[in-house]
Amino acid sequence: MSVILSTISSAALAYFASLEKAKTQQAYDTVETLRGIPEYHVSGLQTLISSLPHHDIKKIVFLRGVVLPSSLVKNLTSGGDASDTAQGVPESSVEILHSPKTHQQQAVVVERSIIHGYYERSNFLGFINKKQEGKKVVSKARKQVPFIIAENTNHTISILSSKYVVINLEDTDVQIPLQKVSSDKREIFTHSDNNGFKLQVDEITEENILPVGDVISAVGIFSLENGVPNIKPYKGLPYFLTSKSKEELVAELSAQLENATDWSETLSNWSVGLAGFAIGALLLRIALRASK
Repeated sequence: MSVILSTISSAALAYFASLEKAKTQQAYDTVETLRGIPEYHVSGLQTLISSLPHHDIKKIVFLRGVVLPSSLVKNLTSGGDASDTAQGVPESSVEILHSPKTHQQQAVVVERSIIHGYYERSNFLGFINKKQEGKKVVSKARKQVPFIIAENTNHTISILSSKYVVINLEDTDVQIPLQKVSSDKREIFTHSDNNGFKLQVDEITEENILPVGDVISAVGIFSLENGVPNIKPYKGLPYFLTSKSKEELVAELSAQLENATDWSETLSNWSVGLAGFAIGALLLRIALRASK
């Protein structure tokens, strides 16, 4: 019986080890791809544009800049003002959102989530306490306006045609580095009994925004569309927009890769050990039968 159990356990561990190894390889490919992507300042894209064939300006790049609404560029360019800064543009002509909590903080993305969080506590046999908690997103609503990443040098925001990139979010569902601006909690259900069991459910309303002026990174496919520089997600990477720099992102992914590698090797070693035990037990059984 022990031989059968060891064989089954070894096969199961080998299967999970193969899955972890595949994940590890994927994580390794992601890290190597990210390391090989060139990093540009937004103002340096003009050099990239001039170095590529005009009919095929497409390249995977890593950019970092400041968030601004796209309508700010439209207002400046339509007015014929070649100013490098956003000064003098009336706020009423700029398509922009505001934080629903403060009504003052400007944003290009506003997300409101309703979450049910539960806390459960039970008393087993009068002396063993068990605690469990979790949460579930009940609803999520997002508003956003078109936005760009612009050059941010010496606290001056440059939005000339060569110093900004349009963030292309068409037909995509990507994570956006939002900032939490409020979180309100109210209790909606509670239950307790005489046996020490207690269940509490809270409703949490969170407001998250991507503020105007926030510095973020974009890693994706850079191209020109009708002469306008834009960047869209690259399917070979799990990231598009992030608050992290390239160095921070590579360090984070490398740490995850190291952990995944260690776990994959542990499962493989367990699998080999159980397989060796099963083979040894089987050979011992055969030898005992042969000696009788």
